[in-house]
Amino acid sequence: MITDASRDARNRHNVRTETENSDTKRHQTPRHTGTENNFIIVSQTNKYIRCYQSSLYYVSSENKNWTESRRDYCLKRGANLTIINSNEEQDFLKIYGEVWIGLTNMEGTWKWVDGSTLTPSFWGYGEPNEHTKKDCAVNSKRQGNPGWNYYPCSSTFKWICEK
Repeated sequence: MITDASRDARNRHNVRTETENSDTKRHQTPRHTGTENNFIIVSQTNKYIRCYQSSLYYVSSENKNWTESRRDYCLKRGANLTIINSNEEQDFLKIYGEVWIGLTNMEGTWKWVDGSTLTPSFWGYGEPNEHTKKDCAVNSKRQGNPGWNYYPCSSTFKWICEK
């Protein structure tokens, strides 16, 4: 027989379980934490993901070479190194300093990781300047020469994935 006391105890348990489940879900689900120049800032377990138009960006906190950044991090998560398509996107991404982007010199032609041709271009002053073995690009906010610079792909920088 169900008594009022046993019903109350069961209800208290259900409420506590629902609260615990919502707390767990809250810590696993990205949460909107603000906006910055039309980018929505989302945090998830100490990683920073930013949204702009229909893309999500992950900004790394460690350094890797271009290939490792792309293969071992971005591609494994269904993303790729970022492709910059507009002045607004360039302005937003340059705040992160020198970070790998999805631009590489393939057989003498600069192309994005999706195979598309390079347009628009945000090269820093005098770049690219035809040095050999510098086939991967970083986005930079370097004082006096902001924009894209290029380095050997074996150099290590932070990176930005886009999905």
